[in-house]
Amino acid sequence: MATINIKKLVPKQATYPGEHLLDEIQAREMSQKDLAMEMDLPKSVVNEIIKGKKNINTDIALRLEKVLGIPAKFWLNAQADYEIDKRRVEEKHQEFVKNNEIWSVIKSYIRMPFFKREGVITDDLKQNINIIFKVFAVSDLDGFVGRFAELEYQRFRKSEKSNIERNSLVCWVNYVKYKASQLYVSDFNQSEKEQVFKAIREVLYKNKENILDEVKEVLSSYGIKFLIVPKPKDCAVDGVSFWSENPTICLSLRNKSIDSFAFTLFHELSHIYLHLVNNNRKEYINLEEKHQKEEQEADELASKLLIPDDVWKKIKSINFHNESSVMSVSKHYGIHPAILQGRYSKENNNYKIKKIDKDIRQVSFTEKNQ
Repeated sequence: MATINIKKLVPKQATYPGEHLLDEIQAREMSQKDLAMEMDLPKSVVNEIIKGKKNINTDIALRLEKVLGIPAKFWLNAQADYEIDKRRVEEKHQEFVKNNEIWSVIKSYIRMPFFKREGVITDDLKQNINIIFKVFAVSDLDGFVGRFAELEYQRFRKSEKSNIERNSLVCWVNYVKYKASQLYVSDFNQSEKEQVFKAIREVLYKNKENILDEVKEVLSSYGIKFLIVPKPKDCAVDGVSFWSENPTICLSLRNKSIDSFAFTLFHELSHIYLHLVNNNRKEYINLEEKHQKEEQEADELASKLLIPDDVWKKIKSINFHNESSVMSVSKHYGIHPAILQGRYSKENNNYKIKKIDKDIRQVSFTEKNQ
């Protein structure tokens, strides 16, 4: 059974000993004037004690003991308890005011709907501050604000046609890092690159009901962390890759089509093998010009690994408007038909071709990994 830490209990307000005294004389049907007379004190002194304006000292405690028969220690302890409780109430109020000030600053930076959706924010102010500091891996408000001043984050992929609200991105990336720190996978061996891509291609081709779980299982077995965290509003981010004990990939699943999912996944995997294995501490935003080269490199490798160049040369002239032709090529090379159509559409800027079923078979993974 859990025990209560009495020392941490703070009353809503301190009870001064004069309240006990008032209860006692009322129970005895004694007036303040009568009590003052028997204690040989001015009535004003008794009145001030009852109102909490005057403390009970040793002399008064002994007089009360003599008149009321209640030990002097009781009154002295009541006075001491009042002083302690009063101080604790004051400290609690000061802490409340301070926490409100801290939370006011935090709220101006974070995206509340996002963190509420993820179950991070509760009705407990102090708990909210503590968990936000944990999410952002900081110990104080200065460190928290500093996170939003940083120019470099772990690699992330965004839609070129969409804008990203900076604070939303910072919240998403830091929450992803926090979630990733709680995952544990096998040891990573960069020499197993080909096996990783081959295994993932097979999972993508089959696109079974539990595809996201299968992707996670495969990547985990090769020492790569994988998680899904939906994006906040005004943050058209698709994915991020970074190092968290092991190489880590997180996708927002903003676009739930299998071809978009596959390309984003391979893009992030490409970052791991092209860049992160050589510098697992490097963090940056791909919006900056100097990083565009690495983004292009990841795109190029992802395209080649999804559909090898020699394969694409042979099939790019087929009739992609004919479903049976696409399905035949898909079966022959073990590449999901939607991935083939996606490549064709992008290269030819033609998105009006007949759509093959492109949906990812499972989206429950998102909820299970929040």
